[in-house]
This record gives sequence, structure tokens and C-alpha cells, in this order.
Amino acid sequence: MGGVFLPNVTLISRRLSRNMELSASMYNFTNATYSDPGSEEHRQDSIVQDGRNFRVRLTYHFRHGN
Repeated sequence: MGGVFLPNVTLISRRLSRNMELSASMYNFTNATYSDPGSEEHRQDSIVQDGRNFRVRLTYHFRHGN
């Protein structure tokens, strides 16, 4: 297996409102095709990994008190 460059990108909005945050991430930004080596318990010598993936996260902080 050769080496591969796998850039990830994340954008974060610290506060959408008083209690809410938003982030968006893209993994394997360049959509590189690559494999990881298999081991004795795998039939394959190498296991192809996922291409580009996305994640969006919305976080709400519950606050109580004053």
C-alpha cells in the first residue's frame, strides 16, 4: 500500500444563537481512492475505504437557572 493524502475540512459557526452551534465537515475532501491492509482474519490483502463523507452537526446547550 502506498501513502495517500486525505484532507478534511471543517467549518464551524461558534454561535447561531445564544444556545446553538453549527458545524459542517467533509472527510476525504479530494475523494481519494485508497485501501488499508487486511489482516489474517480477512480474505482480502487490502480493504477499500470510503470516499468522500459529509457530516453536519447542530448542538443545542440547555441552560437553567438565572
